[in-house]
Amino acid sequence: MNTSITSVQTTIVSSDDGARTYEVKKVLLDETGAPAPGSEAILIGLYPTTTTAEPYKTDLSTNHLVCKMQEIGLRSVRILNLFSQVCESEKLSARVLEVDEENLAYIQSVLQEEDLEKTFCIISWGTSMATCRAANETKERIVDCFYTCHPEGKLYQLSSSSLALENTECVHVLYLGIRHKREAWGLCEYHFQKKELPPEKPAKRGRKKKALKAAEEPVELPNTGASEQDAAEKGGAPA
Repeated sequence: MNTSITSVQTTIVSSDDGARTYEVKKVLLDETGAPAPGSEAILIGLYPTTTTAEPYKTDLSTNHLVCKMQEIGLRSVRILNLFSQVCESEKLSARVLEVDEENLAYIQSVLQEEDLEKTFCIISWGTSMATCRAANETKERIVDCFYTCHPEGKLYQLSSSSLALENTECVHVLYLGIRHKREAWGLCEYHFQKKELPPEKPAKRGRKKKALKAAEEPVELPNTGASEQDAAEKGGAPA
């Protein structure tokens, strides 16, 4: 009979109030407590669900990823996201999203690290929010930063033995976990294609502003043959 003790080390980088999570790092540790054999990777998804308040809770995407790390050949993964706001139960609304500048700055600082040359950068934000301007702008800025810092570098995406890559783009971990859970996972090169951003819609003028403008404009009185002064003296308004 053999007993083996291994563990998964979790490191969380968040805001002081815990409302935003910038990075969740998962490291596979062997029986001695040292990192297991394998490579290092960065994986960029959509938004986090892990918080410093409940560090032992993990979502399905993270569970699927950790289960497949050894198979892929990874000993550690730094999970970053397009947006840092923690979503525990509800998804982010694409209508009100703006570029998360603080989170984007953190991602750019990670991509600029000197020892990143031997790290796999995996794009896994899937096809959700494909028409969201903030999401698309963030994607482009991340990719531009990556190639600026690593002109000869390569981006990667997750794959499986039966996944039709010609019909799939930057597949999300959860998609693979649901559709291809029992297959072997791996990595393949990902070629980012820029998409034309939709034009920003002009802000609509509210009714209050329109009413205020109308009140400020002079009102042309009808020509009744009587002056305003005459009407005032009679105690009434002109007809």
